[in-house]
Amino acid sequence: DSKTLVRFIEDLERLANQAGVALSIESASLPQSADGYPSFRLTASGSFNGIYRFVAMLETMKYFIAFDGVRILKETGKAPWSAAIQFQLSSFSPL
Repeated sequence: DSKTLVRFIEDLERLANQAGVALSIESASLPQSADGYPSFRLTASGSFNGIYRFVAMLETMKYFIAFDGVRILKETGKAPWSAAIQFQLSSFSPL
């Protein structure tokens, strides 16, 4: 339901803050069919340790997440590292 999705996004933002990374939710889409799952595309930027910690925290969230891809890149400029993360939220309620 929509309240669970809002709570999930708030949890994502909290984890990013704890890991010390800047989080941008690039897209969030609801399932196209009754048996589908919401999908998300995120970008996180910060130190390598922060990015790594954020991804590890995603894996241990109280929701079941099925990753489609995680790409960590070295950037130039303010934030030296960034990650492009794609996943599906396979459980709507906390585990």
